Amino acid sequence: MRLLIRYMESRGVSQAVFDGNSASIGRGTDQAIQIPDLRLPLVHSKFSMSGDKLTLSASSGNSFTVDEKSTKREVLSEGDVVTISGHNIKVLPGEDDSDFVLEVQIESEQIEPLRDRFVTRLRHCLLYTSDAAD
Repeated sequence: MRLLIRYMESRGVSQAVFDGNSASIGRGTDQAIQIPDLRLPLVHSKFSMSGDKLTLSASSGNSFTVDEKSTKREVLSEGDVVTISGHNIKVLPGEDDSDFVLEVQIESEQIEPLRDRFVTRLRHCLLYTSDAAD
């Protein structure tokens, strides 16, 4: 399976080629498609191919939507839009020698920055500690 992964970001477009049997999606840095969103598990789901059919399967306990229908496994067609926690992946016809193009749109408003969560929790701990000392 050869996928062209195209990230559509506010600062521009970047792309990478994936060659392998399955392409995983999640917030882990080792994922073929990384979505840096703390609401997602390290591994959320994976793309695989059988013949010329592209399938997306969610890992245990996860789901996604395809064209607004919630599911855990789906055989995808060109033009389908997969949504995972507000982030979209559009399936497009292959270019050059890729089987498919996956256009990834990460919604930055949906991402909770790690630094902000840490500062908020740290403030809460400091308030709790100072209250306990009184």
